[in-house]
Amino acid sequence: MQIGLGIGVTRLGVNETITGLWSFANVLGLLVDDIGERTPNLGVAVDGLVIKDSGIPEAAVTAHEAALAILMSQITGNIPDAQVPQSAVTQHQAALSIAGTQIPSLPAALVTAHEAALAILESQIADGTILARLAAIEAITARWTFQAGASFNDGLDIEGLASASAQALFSAVTGDSIARFFVAADGKLEWGSGAAGRDTNLYRRIADVLKTDDSFEVGAALRPLASLQFSQQTLTPSADIDDVSTGGVVMQRIAATGATGISGFVAGGSGSLLVVMVTNAQAITLNHQDAGSSATNRIITPTELNMGLGEGDAAILLYDAISDRWRVVSSTLVA
Repeated sequence: MQIGLGIGVTRLGVNETITGLWSFANVLGLLVDDIGERTPNLGVAVDGLVIKDSGIPEAAVTAHEAALAILMSQITGNIPDAQVPQSAVTQHQAALSIAGTQIPSLPAALVTAHEAALAILESQIADGTILARLAAIEAITARWTFQAGASFNDGLDIEGLASASAQALFSAVTGDSIARFFVAADGKLEWGSGAAGRDTNLYRRIADVLKTDDSFEVGAALRPLASLQFSQQTLTPSADIDDVSTGGVVMQRIAATGATGISGFVAGGSGSLLVVMVTNAQAITLNHQDAGSSATNRIITPTELNMGLGEGDAAILLYDAISDRWRVVSSTLVA
């Protein structure tokens, strides 16, 4: 059948079947109310693409195309029925999708540990928030600063320090150039002004012995629970000596090898104690106000005369910071 230009084609019957292939040239459009399947459930092919009642099959849409189709500007409501496969959304794309809007059911696996750490910023932790303990022992690999008022309910363990002198703990006041208080790994304590090097310490010298290299003052009574022991040094002069260094010890054992006069000892602090004792047959003399020593190092004897000490004799001297002199307050003379 041939149809000329401008000739309309009328419907021949209620249901007509076209068994051949029809081609339409120069057709601007094709308007139909319904296209039915000739064979049930096989669909209708349009340019090779089969369209079925259930929609375009998922296999016809690649993951890449699905991802491109999900643009925020194109989504005006919920996506009905079929879901976009999870494989079509990469971890990176999922992260970018979280722009201030919570996405329900986002798998935890899509958020890496690094991304989670970046999410915990100081500005996001409100004052008073309690950070829960995650395990029996947690390691802090960086340096943490705790402001005034910080407390530790279960104690503080500091382990793995490089050496016995390594810093374990310190404290400083705002503006300090050097920590005022310092604790070393071995427990040595040091104190300072914060403006210069620390100048006072307390540490374990040997088993059961604490020592300071500096002065130690007791504001009230000093009550030893056992014997009170004094350090000592031995001097072996062969002639008169001046401004004798005490070495910071109390007991001065004198074992002279020749006639010896002592004009003074290096000044100590107020109330400093010296015990001078002769340990051999060579006698010595403690000279009264002898100008051979500096004024603050001189000795005042009870008789204001030179005092001789023989073998076994001893004298106790206290430093008087008012008169800046050593005073002989007691003596034991064997002969």
